[in-house]
Amino acid sequence: RGSDYAKHRVDDILAYIQKHYTENLDNTTIGKIFNYHPNYLNRRIRTITGQTLHQYLISYRIQKAIEYLQSTDLPLAEIVRLVGFGDLSHFSKLFKRKTGYNPSSYRRER
Repeated sequence: RGSDYAKHRVDDILAYIQKHYTENLDNTTIGKIFNYHPNYLNRRIRTITGQTLHQYLISYRIQKAIEYLQSTDLPLAEIVRLVGFGDLSHFSKLFKRKTGYNPSSYRRER
Protein backbone atom coordinates (compact mmCIF):
# COMPACT_ATOMS: atom_id res chain seq x y z
CA ARG A 1 0.00 0.00 0.00
CA GLY A 2 2.80 2.41 0.86
CA SER A 3 4.51 1.89 -2.49
CA ASP A 4 1.18 2.38 -4.31
CA TYR A 5 0.77 5.69 -2.51
CA ALA A 6 4.34 6.73 -3.36
CA LYS A 7 3.78 5.81 -7.03
CA HIS A 8 0.52 7.76 -7.02
CA ARG A 9 2.31 10.80 -5.55
CA VAL A 10 4.98 10.60 -8.26
CA ASP A 11 2.21 10.40 -10.87
CA ASP A 12 0.73 13.57 -9.33
CA ILE A 13 4.12 15.27 -9.48
CA LEU A 14 4.66 14.26 -13.11
CA ALA A 15 1.17 15.51 -13.97
CA TYR A 16 2.03 18.80 -12.28
CA ILE A 17 5.25 19.07 -14.32
CA GLN A 18 3.34 18.32 -17.52
CA LYS A 19 0.80 21.02 -16.72
CA HIS A 20 3.35 23.65 -15.61
CA TYR A 21 6.37 22.74 -17.80
CA THR A 22 6.57 26.28 -19.21
CA GLU A 23 7.24 27.70 -15.75
CA ASN A 24 10.54 27.93 -13.91
CA LEU A 25 10.47 24.55 -12.14
CA ASP A 26 13.10 22.91 -9.98
CA ASN A 27 13.32 20.32 -7.19
CA THR A 28 12.95 22.93 -4.47
CA THR A 29 9.86 24.57 -5.96
CA ILE A 30 8.10 21.28 -6.63
CA GLY A 31 9.25 19.88 -3.30
CA LYS A 32 7.53 22.75 -1.50
CA ILE A 33 4.31 22.22 -3.43
CA PHE A 34 4.21 18.49 -2.63
CA ASN A 35 5.82 18.77 0.82
CA TYR A 36 8.92 16.71 -0.05
CA HIS A 37 12.57 17.44 0.53
CA PRO A 38 14.12 18.26 -2.89
CA ASN A 39 16.59 15.34 -2.71
CA TYR A 40 13.88 12.85 -1.73
CA LEU A 41 11.66 14.16 -4.51
CA ASN A 42 14.45 13.69 -7.03
CA ARG A 43 15.08 10.09 -5.86
CA ARG A 44 11.36 9.26 -6.16
CA ILE A 45 11.15 10.70 -9.67
CA ARG A 46 14.30 8.84 -10.72
CA THR A 47 12.98 5.54 -9.31
CA ILE A 48 9.79 5.80 -11.35
CA THR A 49 11.03 7.46 -14.58
CA GLY A 50 14.73 6.55 -14.70
CA GLN A 51 15.48 10.28 -14.95
CA THR A 52 16.11 13.04 -12.46
CA LEU A 53 13.40 15.66 -12.20
CA HIS A 54 15.53 18.06 -14.25
CA GLN A 55 16.14 15.44 -16.97
CA TYR A 56 12.43 14.60 -17.05
CA LEU A 57 11.51 18.27 -17.39
CA ILE A 58 14.03 18.79 -20.22
CA SER A 59 12.78 15.68 -22.04
CA TYR A 60 9.17 16.79 -21.67
CA ARG A 61 9.95 20.29 -22.94
CA ILE A 62 11.80 18.89 -25.95
CA GLN A 63 8.88 16.54 -26.67
CA LYS A 64 6.58 19.59 -26.67
CA ALA A 65 9.00 21.48 -28.92
CA ILE A 66 8.93 18.56 -31.37
CA GLU A 67 5.13 18.77 -31.43
CA TYR A 68 5.34 22.49 -32.26
CA LEU A 69 8.01 21.91 -34.91
CA GLN A 70 5.87 19.23 -36.56
CA SER A 71 2.52 21.00 -36.37
CA THR A 72 3.22 24.72 -36.70
CA ASP A 73 5.27 27.22 -38.64
CA LEU A 74 6.04 29.25 -35.53
CA PRO A 75 9.52 30.76 -35.43
CA LEU A 76 11.99 28.68 -33.44
CA ALA A 77 12.53 31.48 -30.91
CA GLU A 78 8.79 31.49 -30.19
CA ILE A 79 8.71 27.70 -29.74
CA VAL A 80 11.66 27.92 -27.37
CA ARG A 81 9.76 30.49 -25.29
CA LEU A 82 6.51 28.49 -25.41
CA VAL A 83 8.12 25.32 -24.06
CA GLY A 84 9.83 27.06 -21.16
CA PHE A 85 13.42 27.51 -22.29
CA GLY A 86 14.94 30.92 -21.77
CA ASP A 87 17.83 30.56 -24.16
CA LEU A 88 17.77 29.49 -27.82
CA SER A 89 21.37 28.26 -27.95
CA HIS A 90 20.98 26.18 -24.77
CA PHE A 91 17.74 24.72 -26.14
CA SER A 92 19.40 23.92 -29.49
CA LYS A 93 22.28 22.12 -27.76
CA LEU A 94 19.90 20.03 -25.62
CA PHE A 95 17.59 19.35 -28.59
CA LYS A 96 20.49 18.05 -30.68
CA ARG A 97 21.73 15.90 -27.81
CA LYS A 98 18.26 14.32 -27.41
CA THR A 99 17.25 13.96 -31.07
CA GLY A 100 20.48 13.98 -33.07
CA TYR A 101 19.23 16.99 -35.07
CA ASN A 102 19.39 20.70 -34.58
CA PRO A 103 15.84 22.11 -34.37
CA SER A 104 15.83 23.73 -37.83
CA SER A 105 17.06 20.56 -39.49
CA TYR A 106 14.51 18.53 -37.57
CA ARG A 107 11.70 20.68 -38.90
CA ARG A 108 12.96 20.37 -42.51
CA GLU A 109 13.51 16.60 -42.27
CA ARG A 110 10.12 15.82 -40.76
